[in-house]
Amino acid sequence: MKVFRRLKVVFLCACLCLNVGVRADTNLTDIWWNPNESGWGVTFTQEWNGPVFAAIYGYDGAGKAAWLTGMMDSVGTPGATDFRNKSYSGPLYEMSGGSAFTIQAFNRTALKTTLVGTMGFVPDDNDYSGTLT
Repeated sequence: MKVFRRLKVVFLCACLCLNVGVRADTNLTDIWWNPNESGWGVTFTQEWNGPVFAAIYGYDGAGKAAWLTGMMDSVGTPGATDFRNKSYSGPLYEMSGGSAFTIQAFNRTALKTTLVGTMGFVPDDNDYSGTLT
């Protein structure tokens, strides 16, 4: 039993030592919006230094709810680990059809995905804002 405890302590110490100095500087996961432009926003989901998945929600010209999604890869400084030295870009898709979350039987054939362009994001130096194009 003592051997098992010692192995557990050694394992935990090794894990802590391996994680020293590793920081997730590149994580834009959050809900982003412009307080001066109500009615739309974007949710970013990103794993450490990975691509950024974006879900943009808002309204079209007719006032109907609109959903856009995109997967942006880093196009900034190669090897940069600080997100302020990176920019992100990727395809932008419009999502339509489908069914509400409250419907039990999801009809995948009703969901339409249309490539509508590209999107980009450049974080600002203050960590709290950026430019979405």
